[in-house]
Amino acid sequence: NRPKLIREIRPAMSEPVPPTSRPTKSGLALRLALAIVLLGMLVSIVISAGDLYAGYRRDLVALERDVDAMVQTQQSAIERAVWSFDGEQVEAQLAGLALHPDVEYAGVEVDGRVRWSAGETKSLHPLERRIALNFQVDGAPREIGQLHVVADRDAVLARWQDRFQDTLSNNVVQVLLVSVFFWLIFDYLLGRHLRALRDYLVALRPTSLPS
Repeated sequence: NRPKLIREIRPAMSEPVPPTSRPTKSGLALRLALAIVLLGMLVSIVISAGDLYAGYRRDLVALERDVDAMVQTQQSAIERAVWSFDGEQVEAQLAGLALHPDVEYAGVEVDGRVRWSAGETKSLHPLERRIALNFQVDGAPREIGQLHVVADRDAVLARWQDRFQDTLSNNVVQVLLVSVFFWLIFDYLLGRHLRALRDYLVALRPTSLPS
């Protein structure tokens, strides 16, 4: 019975099969490209966020260092002006501090009350410094007030948010271009062979089998 069965199947296999509609692109290639896009975007977001956060922390450290250095430079002049009760000189020194791009406010407090000030605090996440003002009286330091300086950390954060958006946009474009390239290469090298194999297997389908 086996030779007879083979003879009955072979004619059915040799019959011409009408051409099937084939997609222009392989579904497997499309899924692979989509997976590459999603994975690439995820990796890009993680790497970009890590790099930019490290840069943001470096800028904050640099801001703190600049504010501390600036305060130390003018602290002696402010102490002399406060001791001599020279309001114009104190205000001039405070105005100089407030001219720094990242400094919002500088003030001198005497007996817990603000005596002189320049600028105002507007940021949601300020960087504050309070420095005791001392003056030598009879060979011993005497506290005559406090210097209060407020720097704007929001400006640093805003700068790095803009950089993050720009970096992420550039990385997304690069990932899309690479994904399209791999899609085309995969479809050219493998997709067309998979479609040919599919059509060949469809052509091998017998029309009938003996009972």
